[in-house]
Amino acid sequence: MLAINTSIAKSINKTPFEVVFGQHPRTDDDIWKSIVNHQQQDDTNKIILDEDLPDDIAKIVKETDYADSELISDQDDNDNERLKTNEKMTTAEYQKEDHVSDDEQQETIVDHEECIDGTESTVNDGSLNINLISNGRHRRVREEAEQAYLKNAQSQLVKYKINSAKRQRTYVIGDIVGLKVSDVDRTNTSSTILPCKIIEKYSQNNEMLYMVATQNGIIKERFNPMAFLDLTTANFASLRAIDTDQLPTITFIQASQLYTNFKSIETCKCAGNCNTNRCY
Repeated sequence: MLAINTSIAKSINKTPFEVVFGQHPRTDDDIWKSIVNHQQQDDTNKIILDEDLPDDIAKIVKETDYADSELISDQDDNDNERLKTNEKMTTAEYQKEDHVSDDEQQETIVDHEECIDGTESTVNDGSLNINLISNGRHRRVREEAEQAYLKNAQSQLVKYKINSAKRQRTYVIGDIVGLKVSDVDRTNTSSTILPCKIIEKYSQNNEMLYMVATQNGIIKERFNPMAFLDLTTANFASLRAIDTDQLPTITFIQASQLYTNFKSIETCKCAGNCNTNRCY
């Protein structure tokens, strides 16, 4: 129970004890301190069983269990006495009701519709009160969880941007890079990387974008440096010496299929106006 109540839930950034009682867990108690010190002597990750507790703590636990058992026993005795008293009172009331005359019973007229309406109204009011109490009690937890979630997501986004900026490399014109070829544009034995040569770069919205070319054409899409695989140290002499002025403009899909010699034999489901129903 100590581990559960002192574990922080990331969704609300609080412990279950804080959510229910609105205060920090009482972990500064002498008993908990003794248990923690006993655990640190052996292994911090070890689960302490009842039989492994220190002698003084085990004695306190046994005394508490004994006191609780006596309290439960006394309470059971009191409950039995109350039940017997209630049975006697109920029997006496039944006997009194048997002496009621038939005339008095006939004079008592019950409107069933009024009883049903009153019962439904009482049930609806009770359900409404329960819903209001539950919503009011849970709304605070939901709002705190939402704020903690948004704050955590924002911090993760900032960390991602910082780490991405550190990992990004600035390429220059003429560098050789690689682009990952999609599985639908190659066979199982084809290359997974498409070697490209950077022919142009520019900045857009504080982000560096690059234009690349392959031996079969200039790719019209623009790429950020996170999409590249660094191949600057690889030997692609023919690609480095290629004259890009004579190359046509093609798509990345076309460049991938030309490099892997892949030809699709299945019709695509793209929402376009092409006549061949093939992705190029």
